[in-house]
Amino acid sequence: MHSAMVFRSAALVAALAFLVSPGLSAAAKRAPAGVVTTVSGKVALFPVAPESGASAVARKLAPGVFVFPGDRLKTGADGRLALSLTDGTQLKLNYNTEITLKDKNSKGETSPRGIAQIKIFLGDLWAKVTKKDSELEFDTPAAVAAVKGTEPLFSVQPDGSVCVHLREGALLVSNELSGTARLAPAEQICLEPHQKIVPALIQKWDASAPMWDQNFTQATRAEVTVAFKDKNGSAKSLKLEYAAAGGPAGLSPTGGASLSSTAGVSGTAR
Repeated sequence: MHSAMVFRSAALVAALAFLVSPGLSAAAKRAPAGVVTTVSGKVALFPVAPESGASAVARKLAPGVFVFPGDRLKTGADGRLALSLTDGTQLKLNYNTEITLKDKNSKGETSPRGIAQIKIFLGDLWAKVTKKDSELEFDTPAAVAAVKGTEPLFSVQPDGSVCVHLREGALLVSNELSGTARLAPAEQICLEPHQKIVPALIQKWDASAPMWDQNFTQATRAEVTVAFKDKNGSAKSLKLEYAAAGGPAGLSPTGGASLSSTAGVSGTAR
């Protein structure tokens, strides 16, 4: 048996934005990169230590757990994971997948999104990137893909080769050999490490064909409780409740978020 929860991003994004608002204490301003929304099978989080930047001991994940810049996420042979980032971007990790969330891109620059780059070491990653002025990078062993608002799928093999499929939007692929390619909807490109990117590598694919990302288990009802301290050091909690809306489309807030004081705060922030 496994637990699985899927949330629509709007209320989660609002809650995460609230956590890093000016009214909160300095201790509470370690901004989350996002929140775990679905977990099934064996999935591990290797959290980064804020003081040293080194990865800590692996811990298990559950829906509602916050993730932070520098955290590494890994799924096992039976593991799947979905995240909602603070900018509204949705991520799904298939079996045997490993990524790291980074707050700087390949040029060493930060991003208004909070997360500037997702480094994919291995496996399959689906993304639904929100439209913003800034780009979100996906770094693989063979190429870097930069997107603003689009729906790509990445498949990275153990030898470092990668295939990028694009369902919607536009995507620019580049690597250290100075080759670039721009993908349009229903196009794909497959590359090996150190292979120069040329337009001839771009191929069409059937974007309507069923893929692994479309059969994630979804919940009918769920809630997330966010714990934090305000600027006066008082403990607060923010509770978000969700109910199914439209079946496979996902979950939507049942009536917004409620803010309350609490003496014994519990939550999944770290």
